[in-house]
Amino acid sequence: MEKSGVRDVKSALAILPGVSLAESAGITGIFLRGLSSNHVNLMYDGIRLQDVSTPQGTPIFSGVLLAPVERIEVVSGSQSPFYGSASLSGVIDIIPKQNDSEFSTAIGDRT
Repeated sequence: MEKSGVRDVKSALAILPGVSLAESAGITGIFLRGLSSNHVNLMYDGIRLQDVSTPQGTPIFSGVLLAPVERIEVVSGSQSPFYGSASLSGVIDIIPKQNDSEFSTAIGDRT
């Protein structure tokens, strides 16, 4: 991601083969394999990013930073139906970098 020179998730998606973006009235639509946003499932670490206030459930890009992203996976074709009916044209999954530091907690007295 760093080598490609992209600065945000929209730019990273725009350079992927088979992915097209169109912006209208501040809403960005994703087209995958020629089908519109309501047939594309955009996910971040397996969690669907969807604006439920829009009629087609437009994917949400705001708040998705490129810095913690390790890779972007595009699943299309025969594998996409495993993600549900909203994934007719495919799935775009943004995979974040894993934190290498260990997380630990302690409860109680440390004597």
